[in-house]
Amino acid sequence: MLESARSRRRLTRAYEEHTMQESQIHVYARELWKAQGPKAIAEAAHKAAEFEKKSDREQADRWRRIEAILMQMRGPHQA
Repeated sequence: MLESARSRRRLTRAYEEHTMQESQIHVYARELWKAQGPKAIAEAAHKAAEFEKKSDREQADRWRRIEAILMQMRGPHQA
């Protein structure tokens, strides 16, 4: 019973940390968009590629998430 409560607390803490990180990523993406506009998408893609080359999967994933958020901010691609 005690171990089960500890496991739940550990999972809750992990979820809260993940949620906080996601929130911070959204804030960063918005600030990057404000500063650079559509160019921010290319910068995020470039940074993700650089981290992938360095085999830093965590940072690469973070930059891919930022890139995806920026693409949503851009809206539908217009021809």
